[in-house]
Formats: sequence, structure tokens, C-alpha cells
Amino acid sequence: MKVGDEGKSRVVPNLNKLLTVTCAKEQSNREDIIKYALFAISNLPDKSAVYATYMALLNLNSHSLAAEICTQAAKALDQAVAANSFSKAKTLLRFFVELANARLLKPGTLADLIYSLIHSHTSSDTLSAGIVAIVYNLPLMVLSRIWTDPARRPRH
Repeated sequence: MKVGDEGKSRVVPNLNKLLTVTCAKEQSNREDIIKYALFAISNLPDKSAVYATYMALLNLNSHSLAAEICTQAAKALDQAVAANSFSKAKTLLRFFVELANARLLKPGTLADLIYSLIHSHTSSDTLSAGIVAIVYNLPLMVLSRIWTDPARRPRH
């Protein structure tokens, strides 16, 4: 998953190649595709925007596969918060923020996710991975177009 390693000029061609291969191999390698996509989403925070863009493009070609990857990423976020895995929770939430930037996730849905992370904090003795993930991603959320475009603001 080296998309984005060669600079900005190669991102679009590399995404198109990855998308072509993914769609061609979806039936025979679906589980592996999901596994590798989750690995990249969970472990490569610097590429969150690239993989969110990939998910948006994949959604146009194979909605069921994109939906399954996003569902598995949501489960991984829940597991990271439950296990108090700060690093993984931060990276996964960043992916969901980028999904909203790519217009694959509605801002209201992202707001609901953030709300659930705030309320996942159950102990006053320890800091929750969900809270840390929110604080870590606040600059990205504030600077993103999700909240600055009046047509895209959540209605909560």
C-alpha cells in the first residue's frame, strides 16, 4: 500500500491503479483486501486522506466492499477505545474525519461518532482513548471544510 509515497503528482494515477486491481480481485480476494485496507487505515495516519479518497472512489465502483471496510474500521475504533489503545483510536478517528472531508461520511454522522466517543469515557481515574482521539484530531476537524461549509454543518 504505497499509494502516496511518490509525491502528490502520482497519487491520482496510483489510486486509479489500486482501484482497478481492487475491483478486478474483489471476488477472489475480498477478505485480503479488507484486511490490508484495515491495516493501512489503522497504522498509517499520514495517509488517512489518501485512503479516505480511495474509499470514496471504491464506493463508486463497489459500494458493498467500501461499506464493509468502513464497517470494519468502525468496529476497530470501538475495540481500540475499549482496549484504551490511544494510538490506534487516534488514527482510526482521523480516517473517519477524512471520510467526512471526502464526503463519504455525513458531518452529522461524524458528530454522532464524536459524541459516542465522549460518552465512552466511563472512569474518572483514567483518560479514555476516545477522548484522546478527539483532542488529537481537533485541529484537523477545525481546519477541515466539514465545519466551515455552512451546507455541511451538522444539525445537532
